[in-house]
Parts: sequence; C-alpha cells; structure tokens
Amino acid sequence: MFVLRLIGKILLIPVWLILAIAWVMVHIAVFAFSVFHGFWKAFFVIMAILAVAFGLYQNALIFVASIAMTFFIVFAGALIDVLLETARKSVGRMIVCGC
Repeated sequence: MFVLRLIGKILLIPVWLILAIAWVMVHIAVFAFSVFHGFWKAFFVIMAILAVAFGLYQNALIFVASIAMTFFIVFAGALIDVLLETARKSVGRMIVCGC
C-alpha cells in the first residue's frame, strides 16, 4: 500500500509542474491584459463622453460595448486563473500529505 501511494505521488509531480507553468502564464497574461483594460477603459470613457456631448449616441454605445467586452475577457481570464490555482494547490496538497 505504501509503495502504491509513493508511486501515485511521484506520478502527480509532472501534473503539478504543468499546472504551475500554465498558472504562471495565465496569471501574467491576465495581469498584462488588465493593465491594457484600464488604459482602454479610460480612453473610451473620454471618447464616450465626447460622443454624447456631440450627440453621437450610437458611437457612445459602441465605446461602452467595447469596454464591456474587454471586462468580460479579463473576467474570464481571472476565472481561469483562479481555477488553475485551485487545481495546483489541490494537487500539491495530495503530493505532500496524500489527502
């Protein structure tokens, strides 16, 4: 029984490494895109205010929709980031204590 648990733990190490690498890559991508989303949002809020001021309501809606699209992309990336981190921690816990 001990040997089987040891083999199982050894086989989980590559899974943990793959999850860790994927998590780091997604984490960096989400951080970079969230910075981009902040600049994008600031620029398009100014553009939407100017569009409303000039009576171009359709353009203002397009600017607001583009802000919403980038928000949903950041939200999806953050969700994937959290799921990968949770999986990585669970696999790490299984390797260390076998729970």
